[in-house]
Amino acid sequence: MSGDGDGTSTEDGVPAADARPASLVAGARAVVCASEPMEKVRIAHATARAWRERSLSLGSLSADAPMPDRPGRPVRPELRPPRDMPRRSVHGERGRIALLHSLAHIELNAVDMTWDLVGRFAHENVPRSFFDDWVEVGDEEAGHFALVSRRLDELGAAYGAVLPRGTSVAVNRDQGKVLFEVKDNGVGFDSSRAPSTLGLTGVRERARLIGALVDIRSGFGEGTQVRLEVPVPSGVAAK
Repeated sequence: MSGDGDGTSTEDGVPAADARPASLVAGARAVVCASEPMEKVRIAHATARAWRERSLSLGSLSADAPMPDRPGRPVRPELRPPRDMPRRSVHGERGRIALLHSLAHIELNAVDMTWDLVGRFAHENVPRSFFDDWVEVGDEEAGHFALVSRRLDELGAAYGAVLPRGTSVAVNRDQGKVLFEVKDNGVGFDSSRAPSTLGLTGVRERARLIGALVDIRSGFGEGTQVRLEVPVPSGVAAK
């Protein structure tokens, strides 16, 4: 069932407050296009809720507007090349704030990466369970960003108050798989001891369920790299 014409969405399929998008593709696109982080969170939750309730059509990239080349971003934080970044400690309260900000930045990129995957795979011959899994990941990533952002607020340092290191996002298709890669040069964390509550754990589990490979590498002072390889079913033409 589509939300078209029911007054709950804008012409671009972006859901109004407390409303569902016109389709899953429209919702995914709205998440990625949104410039304000908490608006991304709101749209992600609304889209995931409607999809779980089976009140949302899949949509398509031919009927809906195409996915954007780059995600929307707020005015702050300002993104700078690593060489222009001030040095900062990973110790004490300032270090904890910097680490939380780095995690929030990773989660925000994970939100965009996951919903971009949902939107771009709408035309592929994949089962509904594929979208069920990744919509759930996208919903969880949005919740994790909101959680870390709320903690930053409690510490008097809202998301955007700390300059993140340079971040790059790449999406490529090659030899039967789609490659997603997010890199930053932030504070980083010990990926071998990351808490199980991190959204990255959810990405690992969902990737395992669909036969995808995920590689997460990080270290204090070394930034973070997330690489996801999603297999494309045989017989599906590249588009």
